[in-house]
Amino acid sequence: MKVAATHNGVCALVEDSTCPSKVMCWGDSQLIGAATPKCVDFDSMSTASSKSYSGSSDGLYAIDLSLAWNHGCAVLSNNGVVCWGGDNAGQATGVPTNLAPMARVFSTTYAACALPVGYNARPSCWGQSSNYEGVSSLSFNPVDATQHGYHQCFMSADNSVACVAADSEGVAFPSAWRARPADWVIPTG
Repeated sequence: MKVAATHNGVCALVEDSTCPSKVMCWGDSQLIGAATPKCVDFDSMSTASSKSYSGSSDGLYAIDLSLAWNHGCAVLSNNGVVCWGGDNAGQATGVPTNLAPMARVFSTTYAACALPVGYNARPSCWGQSSNYEGVSSLSFNPVDATQHGYHQCFMSADNSVACVAADSEGVAFPSAWRARPADWVIPTG
């Protein structure tokens, strides 16, 4: 099970036979518009939405999930990506239709990115470009990522971390900002 939250909504990946998409959400009307958990139906979204594959979502279910501000994105069992919700900058309607198969998805306030299956390439991103500036200049292919506000941080196979774009205060990370495992202080005990 995975839970993702934003300031006005929550979604969770669930094992529930009454929810074929395996995504239950509640909260903001742009995200899902439900005060109690509601199963997301990717083919009949009442909000802005787009997906990287053609055809129906019948039989497909979410394997990864991310929320930010008022939109959500999921990687489905066919490794396609679907996004829905508020669409201030194309983060919900701008999912590229030519995406390679994806393994992970993550969202920022006005953008979304996905990591490819096999983690053998740079992330693919869409939405407001200032929320993902620098992704193409990463010196490694990320194996994990996280986001907050207007920036993303990526982890390499050797556990190095690089962050790109601006933080929530509008402060840009230096293009070469990168922490290496030797720089980490890991609490013990």
